Amino acid sequence: MDFESVWKRIQKEAGIKNISQLSEVIGKTHQTISAKKGQQKEFPIEWAYIVGKKYRLSLDWLLTGEEPVQAGAEKVPKNRYVLLLDEWLCEIANEDPRKKYWFQCAIEKTFPEFKEWAQRKSIVGLNRRLHETVA
Repeated sequence: MDFESVWKRIQKEAGIKNISQLSEVIGKTHQTISAKKGQQKEFPIEWAYIVGKKYRLSLDWLLTGEEPVQAGAEKVPKNRYVLLLDEWLCEIANEDPRKKYWFQCAIEKTFPEFKEWAQRKSIVGLNRRLHETVA
């Protein structure tokens, strides 16, 4: 999730060529973005979310480089309850993108057997499924 890696993926897939264009998309000043980039810190998840939403890019792909690139490229679950849960999560995540992470943590804390199963299956996390099946 380092700034430079995420920035390269954004440039490649969203066609955003420079910091000025990124600042227009995410609503931050050129100086704010340049400072964050210069610090070599993590790319803010909120910024990645905005870019992903606008260009229909997978948030997981933006942050980790793991496929699929396009949001919604995975199969949509057939379970009605899962679809309702996904829809609800998308609505609350639109208000606050950090709530997706909160939801993942809550599920893993409530159902430790799910977390163990996901690790055995080499599933990166619940975030990808929740984001990409609804996006």
